[in-house]
Amino acid sequence: MPQRFADYREAHYGAFARNNRLAEQRTDGHCFGSLSQLEGRIMILYLTALASLLLTALSLGPSFAHVLEAPPRLTVWSPELWREATVFNGQFELFARIGSPLDVGAILMAGLLTCLLAKERPAFWFALAGTCLLALGLMAWFTVVAPANAVLASWTPGPVPADFASIRLRWETGHMVVAAAKLLAFASISMAVLAPRFPARHT
Repeated sequence: MPQRFADYREAHYGAFARNNRLAEQRTDGHCFGSLSQLEGRIMILYLTALASLLLTALSLGPSFAHVLEAPPRLTVWSPELWREATVFNGQFELFARIGSPLDVGAILMAGLLTCLLAKERPAFWFALAGTCLLALGLMAWFTVVAPANAVLASWTPGPVPADFASIRLRWETGHMVVAAAKLLAFASISMAVLAPRFPARHT
């Protein structure tokens, strides 16, 4: 195998490539079994990374849409319009039905990617940070947005509730916090996929 290709493979595929390179040196380059095993492991890592990025991006999408909608909803819309669009007529129903599984799936897939990169540096730390940020985003949703949703569910047509302003602000800013955590998670996972990989040093 040409030395240049071996160096390229080692830089981009980390420990898997290094282990296979040592095996090739021991067998004068005729280790088709090891090469096949390496390619299988690389494919698993590649597909896991792809799935993690896709799920994180899909999870980020609805949250980012909330951010883009927030300025006019906070500064232009009347209380009646905000309540009508947000609480009634099911505008955000699919956000919950589709967004919730995406959030959980993104965390699980990022966690799996972190496990696969456990011996790679600095990719492991980026993947771990991305997983933690996704979990933090979900925690923020439960602690900030979910209580506001519970109040919204109790609203009925008629006069605007006295606590409208505080609930609206909590709902909108909560989604902004969630979106920020997911955006940082997506960036971190992207770094885990793109960063050079080196073996972990044991002290």
